[in-house]
Amino acid sequence: MRYKHKYFTIDTNSRKVFDENNKELRLTGNAYRVLVFLCEQGPATVTQIGDTLDRAKNYEEDHIRQYRYKINSIVGRDIVKYENKIYHIDGLVEKITDDEPMESAKNNRNTDLLRGEEYNKNKKANPFKNFYKSKLFWSLLIVAVVGIVFSAYLILKPKCDIKGNINMSGEKIFHTSDCQDYNKTIINPSRGEKWFCSEKEAVEAGWRKAYNCNNN
Repeated sequence: MRYKHKYFTIDTNSRKVFDENNKELRLTGNAYRVLVFLCEQGPATVTQIGDTLDRAKNYEEDHIRQYRYKINSIVGRDIVKYENKIYHIDGLVEKITDDEPMESAKNNRNTDLLRGEEYNKNKKANPFKNFYKSKLFWSLLIVAVVGIVFSAYLILKPKCDIKGNINMSGEKIFHTSDCQDYNKTIINPSRGEKWFCSEKEAVEAGWRKAYNCNNN
């Protein structure tokens, strides 16, 4: 069965709702069932609507009010009214046959707004929903991590570059940048190893220069 209104058309066979431009509206669940019920039965109370949805469940006015809000938001008009404790559809609803056109009279509405404020908020957010799965996200993440590591390196890097190392025999040896073992020498402060700003400072502290350095 089909029902036609100024602002929507329902096809109960496919369980779909369309606007006057034949654009499908995302109206599902109990909100859809309430709209169909009001089209088929006309004005009804909360109890009458609740019994149609599920006799075993006690539907209160708050439930039906939520369904009404959803219908009006998605269709884009205040088509379901609540007056004198009765819910009804504002405007004429016609029963049409399968061979009649789905489109209603054109109203020059912005169909991007037909799905309601809540839908459009989610729609605006959707482009970022799976952003973390994109190549751009991972590229930016890698750049950020590299930037953080490099910044930490610059912060933690000693201002002095002479390495005061202690070998396995306990001998204190310092390495300048021209020493062969400079790059592979690691300073461990917990073992008493130190960084020095000058050779003089290292010698005065009891360290000698490594033999494999360029002393020219």
